[in-house]
Amino acid sequence: MTLVQLHNPYLTREDLAASPSRSEGISQETERRLKAYGAELVQNAGILLKLSQVVMATGQALLHRFYTRKSLHNYNIRLCAKSCLFIACKLEEDMKHPRDILNVFYLIDQVRTQGIEPSDSRLIKLASKEYIEGKDEMLSAERRIMKELGFNLYVEHPHKYLLNYLRILTQDTNKTMAQTAWNFMNDSLRTSASLLFPPEVIATACIYMAAFTLGIVLPEEPSPWWELFDSKKEDLDEIAYMIQELYNLGKLEYISVSHIGKRREPIERPSNVSARVDSPSRRPHRDRGGRTSRERARSRDRDRDRPRDRDRDRDRDRDRRRPRHRGPGSSGARRNPGSHSRREEPYRR
Repeated sequence: MTLVQLHNPYLTREDLAASPSRSEGISQETERRLKAYGAELVQNAGILLKLSQVVMATGQALLHRFYTRKSLHNYNIRLCAKSCLFIACKLEEDMKHPRDILNVFYLIDQVRTQGIEPSDSRLIKLASKEYIEGKDEMLSAERRIMKELGFNLYVEHPHKYLLNYLRILTQDTNKTMAQTAWNFMNDSLRTSASLLFPPEVIATACIYMAAFTLGIVLPEEPSPWWELFDSKKEDLDEIAYMIQELYNLGKLEYISVSHIGKRREPIERPSNVSARVDSPSRRPHRDRGGRTSRERARSRDRDRDRPRDRDRDRDRDRDRRRPRHRGPGSSGARRNPGSHSRREEPYRR
């Protein structure tokens, strides 16, 4: 029996800096804000749908992975956020109907962009054209995301390490510290930390930030406490810096990047295209009547769709040739067919 251990895929800092969005002309600041905006959409939609934190974390991790392969210019962040959350519901076995996901994202969009109160927002009807098109787009994006990720949808989260690490540090009874570290961990999902660091390092960094925020001193003698969890001080500082940069972004809004991408040059037609089309091997075959296969198919369609008048005309001609009975003294009018069927008997007394 062969055992296969799965891990999260990781990138180097150089690969993350050379993302497809950056190559399309999108700035680093815009890319960071849009990715954080998409991850926030997944988080807010998951809260409204009453999903578990594992489902929301899986959707956010898949969203960050997808945009390491595709550009924000070609794939809308709102649409991919819906699809990533839909995939995460399937992976974590917490299924939601596509209509519920579409309605929740539509509600968030109305509240954010139009300033409508949640109680005054309208829902998408099940049989409407808007629902059918939105569902088709979401399912199409779902297939595209899974294909680009190579169907490697395994995600390992740092949440399972947090409580164990706090227990080792004898801080498991400190509810304030546990909640603060948990909040930092949820905020790290809106950054690219999951693409650079293992989950146990992220969990250690969240404990490091919570201890610094609350003023709790953790043991550093005879060796620093983070080395117990195979972490380095520079990695903890970098993760803390990424989370602090997220807070400095302020309120996140949608940014249209459809006009930012590189303009693609038109495809030039080869100079010998006319000669290739007119060559004998490219000419359509014609039958004895001079018709091509396409013309013959059109003729068959016309014969099939044309009304069948031939039988009707034949029956009409046969009725015209049928002889008519003419009685004595009649002027051509048809005699009653029942009048000559019986012989008249003589009068009997």
